[in-house]
Amino acid sequence: MKLHVLANNAEWKTLPAKVENWKRKMQTVKGIGEVETEISYSSFDYIPLVEENEPGEYMISPEWINQFWVPGTDLLLIIVTEKDWKKWGGDNKNYGRFYRDTVNPVIAYVIADELSTLKRKDGVTYNRCATVGEHEIQHQLCRLSGQKDLTHYYRDRGDLNAMWEYITFEKGRTARRIAADILRLLGELAKKLVTS
Repeated sequence: MKLHVLANNAEWKTLPAKVENWKRKMQTVKGIGEVETEISYSSFDYIPLVEENEPGEYMISPEWINQFWVPGTDLLLIIVTEKDWKKWGGDNKNYGRFYRDTVNPVIAYVIADELSTLKRKDGVTYNRCATVGEHEIQHQLCRLSGQKDLTHYYRDRGDLNAMWEYITFEKGRTARRIAADILRLLGELAKKLVTS
């Protein structure tokens, strides 16, 4: 399982530790196997937004975001700063987004600054990037495992740790997971052919 984090204008000293924490939590998932992470950095001045279901709510254009598919990547998490999000016309209602219609990789993004905080229902204040990133990764893993996505159920109860216990890949490989594995293998084969 590979998580690729694309940080746009977010070369934070704390980012590697956040990604390592996500990796550590992902490794607790039953049947997930080896977890690999990669961080890359970008500096896009503009990322196109499109209006979501409700007027005034925006998300990053799926057409734009899909260009970041990298062979061998299962999960892609894009980090966008609050300053950039506002500059591009985004609102403050949305701290992250999971794209349910992407297959390989499963894509999500987080809107946060390095030290942004978020007060959760359990009354504790958390680092927004770390918490929303964890939440979006849980959505992504449910998508890959083929399980019913209960991420909001556990979030609303203030128990993201219980969500990690819920996610499993042990019940057998789903058709979606098999397709993702085939695409990853084809990507790795294509990469070898290009470099040889």
